[in-house]
Amino acid sequence: MSKRDLVENEYYHIYSRGVLKNNLFLCHDDYLRFMCLIKISNNKNCDLLCRILKDKSYEEILEENNINSDFVEILTGVLMPNHFHILIKAKGKNLTGKFMHKVLTGYAMYFNRKYSKIGHTFERKYQFRHIKNDSDLKNVIHYIKMNPLKLIMNDYSHKKLMYGEIKLTKKQKKFIEKYPYKLG
Repeated sequence: MSKRDLVENEYYHIYSRGVLKNNLFLCHDDYLRFMCLIKISNNKNCDLLCRILKDKSYEEILEENNINSDFVEILTGVLMPNHFHILIKAKGKNLTGKFMHKVLTGYAMYFNRKYSKIGHTFERKYQFRHIKNDSDLKNVIHYIKMNPLKLIMNDYSHKKLMYGEIKLTKKQKKFIEKYPYKLG
């Protein structure tokens, strides 16, 4: 088994960031495009991907419930300006790699074409971490959900937040609740 073969029915935290820590999402449509790619790239039917992106708006795609999840089960995630986090449950050997290849290649092609860029969009291949137990799963979910706080808190610390050493203000709680680019 290679290092990138993920075990079926196990949970993984997948993440990546822009090359040189550059922003991956420069406008609202970029976030929507990436979320659409996550949704429709999770289908084995490649023709579906092209047809859906040509025929429907991003909002219509995101509202649809009839697209199969053939590769991975997406539990939650968040898109930040220069990186993303996704928590998945692997469905089979090599399926996660196929899914991520479709998402990252599709987004890089879109991004480079839209912004007249050449070269890499992402810093490297996506990274992943195996979730080993329920406590780790809870911690990763919390980390992903609270990640947007980095945008508004100078002293953001996931561990301090987890253990109650930092209390969120109403403004910070409201920001997290309304952060528009959550997955799941």
